[in-house]
Amino acid sequence: MKNRIFAMVALVALVTIATVPAFAETVWKETEISKSCPMPSGLKSPPKIIPPDPNLPPEVAAFSGRWEGIWKNGSKLVLVVERIDAKNAWIIYSWASPKGGSNYDRYKADMVMEGGQYCMKFHIAWAAMGHASGSVSNFTFKFDPSSLTLKGTDRGATVTLNKITMD
Repeated sequence: MKNRIFAMVALVALVTIATVPAFAETVWKETEISKSCPMPSGLKSPPKIIPPDPNLPPEVAAFSGRWEGIWKNGSKLVLVVERIDAKNAWIIYSWASPKGGSNYDRYKADMVMEGGQYCMKFHIAWAAMGHASGSVSNFTFKFDPSSLTLKGTDRGATVTLNKITMD
């Protein structure tokens, strides 16, 4: 019971931070991971995180913001959830492979309920991004309230993303 209460308090704190109006104008802060990912300079418009509607369930609003991590295969990932509502999230997915490739783009993800938990789902057709592989990735990201991270999966691969503050 104490863990559940702690997780809910932590989730409310995270959502409160994510909805501060200053987040609407995003300042990019470089990190070791983001230095490898081709962003934001290549985008038509810089990343801008729009605070979630205060009436949005906290479990959905928690996805808002900038997240970074490294896939188990060594690929670096920056995921920016620029805007979110109950059905969709507008994101930037930027990656850099340890083998030398990198790319980014904006996507519209679906927010769905799966196993009693909200998930963010989207897919990337790698050939459309100039990747030699014609495969398609079907990404699923779930917010973990106990660690305040996003847990991602694709075709058996996993990643844990940490939230990056923009100040």
